[in-house]
Amino acid sequence: MPVSALPVAPEIKRRMGMFENYFTEERWDAFFIKEEGGGKILGFAMVNTYVQKCSFGHSIAEFMVLPKFRRNKIGKKAAAMCFEKYPGNWEVSPSFGSGQAYLFWKNVIDEYTDKKNTYEDGIFCF
Repeated sequence: MPVSALPVAPEIKRRMGMFENYFTEERWDAFFIKEEGGGKILGFAMVNTYVQKCSFGHSIAEFMVLPKFRRNKIGKKAAAMCFEKYPGNWEVSPSFGSGQAYLFWKNVIDEYTDKKNTYEDGIFCF
């Protein structure tokens, strides 16, 4: 099958440059969400120190569980593992316009914090 290259838009180039930081910068980390024991990749999480509401802390930059593994508390467990790996302030911005993403993060964060969090300008803070 022939393959062709398309020009990369400047916004994509900028974001890809940021992607590299997850593998080169200490303040940025990327993790695979893997099946216990089997090692099957179920999704991924990307964490960085870019926060907008707190003076310091961590944020979930990207988070995804493959669709066929959703609704099994895998995402909830993986999110909690991220929060516990980096104690302190956290910000999570669900995908803009996604009611499903908002409800997922609201449920995860409410349970993790015993509802001791805020939501303002599209950002959960705890």
